[in-house]
Amino acid sequence: MRPMQKFMLMLILALWCVGACGGAAEPPPTRPLAGVAVLRVGAEEFRKLRGQWRGTEVGDSLEWTFSFGDAWAVVVGNAAGEWYEGQAGLHFELGVGGDGIIRVPPGSGMIDVDVWTSRRAVYDGEVSLGVYYFTQPTELKLCASEPGVHMRALSYDTSTPLNRCFRLKKIADEPAAGRLAPVEKENAPVERQK
Repeated sequence: MRPMQKFMLMLILALWCVGACGGAAEPPPTRPLAGVAVLRVGAEEFRKLRGQWRGTEVGDSLEWTFSFGDAWAVVVGNAAGEWYEGQAGLHFELGVGGDGIIRVPPGSGMIDVDVWTSRRAVYDGEVSLGVYYFTQPTELKLCASEPGVHMRALSYDTSTPLNRCFRLKKIADEPAAGRLAPVEKENAPVERQK
């Protein structure tokens, strides 16, 4: 076995042990992609993300809402009608540099999304690679690649069509009930979709 293979095997075993030995109360993943071994984001780390987050993309004023829920569910949408639904995981086989190393901004966590359904059918079944960083317990920097583009952001400061970066604030501890029913801020005007 080559050193990189040994390292990956040990990493997978360690992550499995943390999840299995830590008594994670999360249910097992549902609807995994066929033929792909997907690791789930650690239960404790995902609990920090759980809930609804709202903010804008770097360099744009359009508001986005991100919802992280039970069973690693992820729902993302904006007021312009763009949306994605899927499941959080970790794809260590994707986003690896030519030297075999996954690079992310210092101090970042990784979160990838297996996109099940979206407004753009071309994204369905693809993976979006993401990184995140808590600036405060209720403030988050998050970057995600276009689904199908296997490249992780190296900075939170710029947004590109292939890697979009967001500044988000937590607006609710509970995840959205669904794509069309996000929890709104108290006393905030509510826009209804037609």
